[in-house]
Amino acid sequence: MSLSRLLARRADEIIALVVGAATFALYVNALAPTLLTADAAEFQLACNVLGIAHPTGYPLYLMLGWLWSHLVPLGDAAYRINLLSALFAALAVGLLYPLILLVLETAVDSLSRPSVRGVAIIATLSLAMSRTFWSQAVRAEVYALNSLFVVATLFLLLLWARTRSHRTLYLAALVYGLSLTHHRTMILLGPACVLFVWLTDRSMLTDLKSLGKLLLLILVPQLLYLYIPLRAPATPYLHIDLAPGRSLELYDNTLGGFLGFVMGEMFRGELGLQASLWDRLTMAAVSLVKQFGIVGIALGLVGVVKLAIGRPNLASRRALVLLGVSYLGVVGFTLVYFIGDIHVLYTPSYIIFAIWMALGMAWIIAAGGNVRFWAFRRARRFSDYVLVALFALLPLSLLWNNYHRVDRSDDYRARQWAEEILSQPIPEGAILVSNDRNEITSLIYLQHVEGARPDLITMFPLMLPGEEYSNVVRVIDGVIDLGRPIYLVKPMPGLEIKYQMGPFGPLVQVVGPNITGEPDNATNLALDHSLVLVGYDLDPDTPRPGEELHVTLYWQVKEDLAEDYHSYVHLVDEEGNVVAQSDHQPGEVYYPTSLWQREETLPDKHSQLVPAACAAGTCRLVAGMYSYPLLTALGQPLRLQRLGVAVEPRLPSRWDS
Repeated sequence: MSLSRLLARRADEIIALVVGAATFALYVNALAPTLLTADAAEFQLACNVLGIAHPTGYPLYLMLGWLWSHLVPLGDAAYRINLLSALFAALAVGLLYPLILLVLETAVDSLSRPSVRGVAIIATLSLAMSRTFWSQAVRAEVYALNSLFVVATLFLLLLWARTRSHRTLYLAALVYGLSLTHHRTMILLGPACVLFVWLTDRSMLTDLKSLGKLLLLILVPQLLYLYIPLRAPATPYLHIDLAPGRSLELYDNTLGGFLGFVMGEMFRGELGLQASLWDRLTMAAVSLVKQFGIVGIALGLVGVVKLAIGRPNLASRRALVLLGVSYLGVVGFTLVYFIGDIHVLYTPSYIIFAIWMALGMAWIIAAGGNVRFWAFRRARRFSDYVLVALFALLPLSLLWNNYHRVDRSDDYRARQWAEEILSQPIPEGAILVSNDRNEITSLIYLQHVEGARPDLITMFPLMLPGEEYSNVVRVIDGVIDLGRPIYLVKPMPGLEIKYQMGPFGPLVQVVGPNITGEPDNATNLALDHSLVLVGYDLDPDTPRPGEELHVTLYWQVKEDLAEDYHSYVHLVDEEGNVVAQSDHQPGEVYYPTSLWQREETLPDKHSQLVPAACAAGTCRLVAGMYSYPLLTALGQPLRLQRLGVAVEPRLPSRWDS
């Protein structure tokens, strides 16, 4: 067979390979060059040391990442896991092209082969250059591999529907089973897949032998989850030795702990109707527009209509069921799931929408070719190519608009920050504390992958479930008795209400508790049932007019506070008019009143200038709290002492006798 005939015969495979390779090159050009933060740093770490990541575990990804990071001699360990995402995303793009061809061949029959290929390429590249999909291809994350599984599962099912090869369906079941060992949201595609098989050949589900094989191929890969309990004891960052006989285990290596981990028990609280359905639908629509623009949305909607009411055959109806039910499952889940990075969970729906965009383009081209205007009577193919060229502007515009948004090729921030922290002269065995797990992960990476200061302990809120580690103050309170030096990895304004602190380069050292004695003026004034003012200090006791008065209130917490309140100290005259005031939010961002713990006493410091109106000693101190911005008072204002104001002695004049 000649080379030209071979190329013609293998044209679609070659196109898929070229499209995948081109997008891989594009992703590598925008790839993050090294260590990142948050989940990305966690995956960079866990893949390298064959460790464990957060629930639901991602065992397949971690094993593949370990193999990749130890076989590919490029860049540092973190870069190699970033590169793996680029590879998975490019493979998904390459496989999306033949998937789109299958759908087009099912639903459209009046286009030339070059036009069909052109439309498939354009839709494929539109997904490849969409904002969210592309952003997950340039960093260590799990969504690129999940996208590959979505595309592979849909492709194999549609291929089986065409060939009716049992082996293809069994392969689809195996791929789907493996996908469940990576990202559990693949469950959302399950109902669509089962319904598609039922509509195509229900004997595969009614015949016990065939059904048994399918279930076996789906269930056997789930044994990969045994990776979690097997590797947990050997994962160093899951064990924190605080002191002899006192340690923290970040993974509960019991059957109950394992089941809770792989089922994502910690995320159960994020499920539910926590916002209006309209708001969530609006968010989903806006996110979709950001991916493909108004033109892309219009094409996708045309494609859905085409698939629903176009070519009347069972194959196209089954394709509509597979794609439509899968789309509704993914988007429906995002309506009731509330996590910070919810936008990435839409990615499978974007893959499906790209297929619908291809159908929309194909239908418009076919409809345009059927219009018998005089200019196109002898040039239908030319008109098809003109429309294909116009549609090609869509991925080009996405490339132009999104490249600067997703480009991470110059992102060294996480590494520079973490290296600066660990380069400080921190005493051996010290504890580093952050309020944010996302920034701590880059420090843990340097410790366990590159061996930088492995003696230091890193801690953060929610590292373990329960109230004991629910916020940064509770984390510090849990270790302050150890006698180990404690450092905050960054300034956290408001924590001075709880601790004495001092600067230590970019760090902040926690010296000890803020309260070391009793208040100068003891009181027992209940603000309401939640707070009692047990005392206050004045400095100076008798200020002069124009001098700054420092007042420290000592609040004792009796019950949990529902809001982040502001406190105040006012100077009022005999008529009750405020002549000077100090208002602020005690604890600020990092320890506001809603986080205060029962039975703890906290100093609340205020400063204000004493006005001349108080010179006669007629002003009284008043303190209290209120919600902001509604300015609703918490209880009644607390009347403290009258302010004694020092009077400057008058200098003798020459008129005095």
